[in-house]
Amino acid sequence: MIHIGVAQYLGSMVNGLAYSEAAEGNVFVDSMPSKPDRAVTVYITGGSEADSLLPYDPVAFQVVTRCESGTLWALTMWASIYSLLHGKRNFTLPDGTYVAFMLATHASPVRLGADANGRSEYSLDMRGEVVNVTTERPSLGS
Repeated sequence: MIHIGVAQYLGSMVNGLAYSEAAEGNVFVDSMPSKPDRAVTVYITGGSEADSLLPYDPVAFQVVTRCESGTLWALTMWASIYSLLHGKRNFTLPDGTYVAFMLATHASPVRLGADANGRSEYSLDMRGEVVNVTTERPSLGS
């Protein structure tokens, strides 16, 4: 799944981020835990209709950055993630997902407001295409 691979990728590529399935890091998938204050979560948000003949699928995901009451870390992290992902083409995520391209759907952060603990949250919405060969669709070389 694209959001898991992206979370792993962010944890390995962005200074100050660490992905861990055991919750020791600060990059998460599909759920923003109450701690730590400075965190990033990648949520799957779907995608548009897939073609039945082409071996790739449109995908969409959201990256939410959060920090304590100030906004500097969340905005700086948003900018780092945007710089890393927007326009990226033809690469493989750590989970093996091959990405044809990724694009941000907004060129600036979307302010989500404060969470229940008063921490600032910002969103980066992304879309792209990933190779997804199925039983009924050919591979790229076919």
